[in-house]
Amino acid sequence: MSDHISREQQEASTYSPQPPSSTPARSVTTISRVPIGGKMNSQPKVHASVSVAEVRSPAPTYTGYDEPVSKSQSYDMLDADLEVAQEKDNAHDSFIPKAPLRGYLGNFFTKTSKYRAIQSPHSVQEAGWPSNSESTFRHQDSLGRLYKGSSDDRFLNPIDGSVKELVVQCTDVLYWGPKNTTYKRTFIRNVSPKTLQLANWPTSHLNDGPKSKSAAFMAKLFLAVKWPVTCFALNHLIGIPGVASTGTVLNHGNYDPFPYRYWGYCKVTRNRVEEGTNPSGASPQDINIPAARSNRILEPITLCIIKEDEPYGRPTLVSDWKNDIENQHHHGKCPEYLFIAYTAEQFSHSNAHDVAELHSLATRATRDAGLTAYWVGLSCMQPDNVEDDVFRISDIVRGAHSMAVIIGPGTRDAQGQPSVKSMLQEWGERLWTLPEALLVTSNKPISVYRRGYQGPLLIPKNQFAGMAWADSVTARDLIDHYEGNLTLSRLELVTIAMQALFARKRGEYLPGDHSYALMGLLRSRPKIDSTDTSFQAFARLSLANDSDMLIERLMCLLPQSPTQHWSSVSDAYGVNVWDIYPTCQIAGVCSNDTVLVDGAFGATIHWDKFRKVASTRRVRSWKRLAVQTMLHGAPYFFLIGMLFFQSAWNAVSVLRGVIKIIDEINNIWDAMVKYTPLTQEDAAPHHLDIGSAARRLLHWALLLGSVGFILVGTACVVFVSSPYLTRLLYGGKFWGTQAWLFGFEGYLDIETIESQIFGAKMRRLRWSLYGSSLSRHRKNEFEESVGVDPITDPVVRQKVEDAITNTRPDAMRIFTLVDTNTMTVTMFEAVKPPVALLLCGAEGGMQRAVACSYDSRKDVEGVKIQVWYK
Repeated sequence: MSDHISREQQEASTYSPQPPSSTPARSVTTISRVPIGGKMNSQPKVHASVSVAEVRSPAPTYTGYDEPVSKSQSYDMLDADLEVAQEKDNAHDSFIPKAPLRGYLGNFFTKTSKYRAIQSPHSVQEAGWPSNSESTFRHQDSLGRLYKGSSDDRFLNPIDGSVKELVVQCTDVLYWGPKNTTYKRTFIRNVSPKTLQLANWPTSHLNDGPKSKSAAFMAKLFLAVKWPVTCFALNHLIGIPGVASTGTVLNHGNYDPFPYRYWGYCKVTRNRVEEGTNPSGASPQDINIPAARSNRILEPITLCIIKEDEPYGRPTLVSDWKNDIENQHHHGKCPEYLFIAYTAEQFSHSNAHDVAELHSLATRATRDAGLTAYWVGLSCMQPDNVEDDVFRISDIVRGAHSMAVIIGPGTRDAQGQPSVKSMLQEWGERLWTLPEALLVTSNKPISVYRRGYQGPLLIPKNQFAGMAWADSVTARDLIDHYEGNLTLSRLELVTIAMQALFARKRGEYLPGDHSYALMGLLRSRPKIDSTDTSFQAFARLSLANDSDMLIERLMCLLPQSPTQHWSSVSDAYGVNVWDIYPTCQIAGVCSNDTVLVDGAFGATIHWDKFRKVASTRRVRSWKRLAVQTMLHGAPYFFLIGMLFFQSAWNAVSVLRGVIKIIDEINNIWDAMVKYTPLTQEDAAPHHLDIGSAARRLLHWALLLGSVGFILVGTACVVFVSSPYLTRLLYGGKFWGTQAWLFGFEGYLDIETIESQIFGAKMRRLRWSLYGSSLSRHRKNEFEESVGVDPITDPVVRQKVEDAITNTRPDAMRIFTLVDTNTMTVTMFEAVKPPVALLLCGAEGGMQRAVACSYDSRKDVEGVKIQVWYK
C-alpha cells in the first residue's frame, strides 16, 4: 500500500495572475505537533510523494539565506505579541467575540445553497472557482477501482477508499461571504444529542454578557416562557431511540484510516527491483547493481604540462605523459600538480586575452610552487564528458599538491580597480569554489595570484573563509571540520554544507548542481541524471549516503514562510533538524519533485460535518446513574403513580359504596324487627359489621395512594427540572473518546465548537499549546502552560479578518482542526483544506504530523502536502 504525498502546496496553475516561476519554494508544509501516543492507523507501506512546487503568497517573507526575516514579517509563533493573552481565561471571554451559528433554519434555504436529496450534506454552496470542466483526471483507488471525472477538489473516503468530492463546512461569516474557493462549502451543523440541545435552549439567551435592567427582565421572562415548553418537549423525546445517542465506537476507537495507494514507478528507489527502468522479465539476481556508487577518480585524466621552453602549459593526457620515455623514472606515478581555481566572471572563456592571461598566471603559480603541471578546468575537462568531469573536480582537488586562486577585475568592475577582497568574494560566489577550498590540502597556504600584480598573496586555509565568502562563519565551520579542528556529525556536515552551497547561485551547469557539488564532499555518489531537478538530485544523493535520514527530517520541518526554499533547515518552531527523529523512511525518488515515504501513520480529516463522539468513563457515577434512572423512568413513575393513586381512590370509593349498602341492609333489618316478637337487643347480633375489614382495606388504600402520590410528585419534579438534569447527565470529563479529526474553515470560539459537538460548554476541549504556528499559550498563576485563544494575538486576529475578505482562490485561508483523541483545537493556515494527516517524525515529546491535500492533476496524482500542524 502506498501514499503519494506532495511536499509543497498545490500550484494553482489554472488561476490568474500567475506568479513568477523563478523562485523555488520550500514546502508550505503544515507541520503540527501532537502528543505522542495518538491512536493512528498505519498501513504496511505508505508511499508519500514530496513535491517542490511554486507557492503563491500575497507577501513573501523570506527571499534567501542571507536575508533575515523581520519580526513583523515572520510567521514564527514565538514572535507574536502575547500581552493580551496574559489575562485569565475569564477575562478572555469578554474579549473574544462570540457569534451564534444560524444552523439549519438560518442557512438551509439560502439563495446560494443547492439542495441535494441523496448526497450528504444535503445543502451545499457551489465552488466560486470551479475547475475546468474540459479537464478530467483518472484515479485508481486502493482496491483497484477506476474513476474518471472532473479535476475538482476531492478526498479519499475512509469507508470504502473511493474518491469523493470535497465539501468543507465553514462558519456563517464565510458561508454568507464571497464565493472564492475551489471546493464546495456547507454550513456547520450541531451534532450533539437532541435532548441536550433542547435542554440548553431555555438558557441560550443568557450568555450574551451584561444587560440593562429592562433587558435582564425580558431575559427572565423568556426563560420563564421557554422553560415549561422545554420540559414538555424533553419528556416526550427522551424515550425515543437515537435521540439521546452519543455515538458509537468505530475502528476500535482509532482514527479513520487514509486509504491511498500509489500505483506508479519512481525514478530511483532503495530497492532497484521497484524501478520502472528495469528490463522486462529481469529477476532480482539480474539487477545486482549497488544503489550507492563511488564513481571516484584517483588521478586527473588531463593536465597542463609545462615545458622549459614553453610559456604556457600544454594540455596532455596523463596516460600519454606516463608512457613518455622521459618520464619512465616516475614508475607510472601521476605528476604532482597545482589546482587552479578561477571564475569565468573574471576570465571569460570567449575572450582570447583572458584565456592567455589565465594560463600565464597559472604557469607562474606552478613554477613558484616548484611543479611542472597544473589542472585548470578551461583546458583539462574533456569536451565530450564535461558532466562527469565537473562532478569529479572534488577528487582532483583532493589529489592536488596545493591550490592557487587566480583573480582579476571582472565585468562588474569596469569603472575602477577593485580590492583583493572584493575580487576574492566575487570568485567565492561561484558554486564550486566552496568544495575546492574545503578539500585542498591544509599543509600549504592558498596562493592568490592577481592580474596585474607580480607576487602572490598567501592565505592560510583557516583564514581563507573571512577573505573569500560573505557567509564566512558557515564556511569556517566546514573548513575547521576538514582541518580536523572541529568535528561535525554526518547530519551537521550535510546540513551546513547544503546551506552554504545553496547560498551560491553562480556557476550552475545543471539544475542539480548544488547537490552534485555536495556529492563531492561525500563518499557515495549516484550516477548523475541531467533531467533531475535540484530537489531530485539531492534526494537521490541522500538515498545513496548515510545522511542520518536528512530528507525525512526536512519533510518534518515547518517553513518560516511559504516561500522558504526546500533546502533550508529553518524551522518555524526553532527546532534543530537533528532534534527531529523520523518515524518513516524515504523509499524512492519520483518525478515532479516527489519522494516515496514508507511507514507513515495516516488519519483522515472529516470536513463535511462533525460526528457524534462516543465516550467512556472510567468509573460510573452514582449521581449520574440516579439522574439517568430518573430522567428515563419519570414517565413510568408518573404512569405507575397515577395508577396507584387511581387504584387507591377506587378502593376508597368501593369501600364507601359497600358501607352504604351494609347500612341500608341493617336499616331494613331493624324495620323488620319491629313486626316481630324480637326485641332490639335480640336483633342487634344479626347486624352486618365490616369495620375491621374496612379499616384494613382503608389502610391499604391510603398506602397505595401515598406511594402513587410520591411517584407522581417525583415525576413532576423530574419533569420541571429535566433541562438541568439532562445537562448533568451529559456533563463531566471523559476517560476515553472515539478518535476523530474534524475540520472546518474559519474561526469559532472554543465554547461554540464544544456546543456543536458535545452540546454545551463543558470545558472538555482546549486550545492546542504548540499545534501550529498560530497556536498561542501563556503561563498561569501556578506556573503551568495554558493554551489561549489564538485571536488574542492581534497578528492572528488580523489573519482571520484577512481570510474573510480574500478573493483569490490561491490565498492563505484559516482552518480549524478538532482532535477528539487529545481533545484539542488547533487553528492553522493553508491554501486548501488538508484531507489527511501523516505522522512522519517526533521531537521534544511531540509528534510531527504533515497535513496533506489531494491533488487530482494527471502529472501529480496523489497527495499534496499543505500547511500546518505540529
